[in-house]
Amino acid sequence: MAKLKVRVALAGLNVTPPNKVKKGKKIIVGITTNATKLPHLPIAVLVLTDRNNNLDDCIQEATSGDHAAVAAMNTSEKLWLSDFKENGNYIDIVANGNKALILSTGYDATPEESVAKLPVVGLTNFRAVPFPTGTSVALESDVQHNAAGYFFTIVPKNTLVQQVGNMIHITIGTTTIYITMDTHYHTTALGLPPVELLSVYGAAFNLKGVGPITKTGNDISVQQ
Repeated sequence: MAKLKVRVALAGLNVTPPNKVKKGKKIIVGITTNATKLPHLPIAVLVLTDRNNNLDDCIQEATSGDHAAVAAMNTSEKLWLSDFKENGNYIDIVANGNKALILSTGYDATPEESVAKLPVVGLTNFRAVPFPTGTSVALESDVQHNAAGYFFTIVPKNTLVQQVGNMIHITIGTTTIYITMDTHYHTTALGLPPVELLSVYGAAFNLKGVGPITKTGNDISVQQ
């Protein structure tokens, strides 16, 4: 029988502003209690607390109906939602389907869903066969029945290719490229180097092919 897995229910954050504040207080307590299990929380508890308090203040000011106050509340609500969702995405990865952990952080959990009975294992009979003519290579392995997709990369000889969690680190000389793979539209990249300026690209694919490579509108610098 297939195992059952749950996720963080981010849709549960799309409630009215007053209920967001109530939910925020619960989440702040939950992630504080689980701090040792969440060492790389993307949005710090202090920031979440400020977001929650600010939204609460904006709600009180908006009760007058003043247009500027209502606009300020809407802006505060969007910032609140963005930060609490970002932490929810991270907790989703750390929990890895552990419903008890998800609920203990203050977030809601989705209904249980079936997942593959067995984990994905290494490719077998993996081979690369250059075409007799031209500049193409055929890449092929045995079918991996629990796979939802396949990842292939071609690098210069002696390149260091390592797997760190859900990430692939490709190092050529002193430069490392970080590739993260996920079957969802969101993920968290862990263990990136501090300070160094990084550019981020992404693409989606399905059985009909790969979509265009897209770059984020900003480069990032990870701080220790």
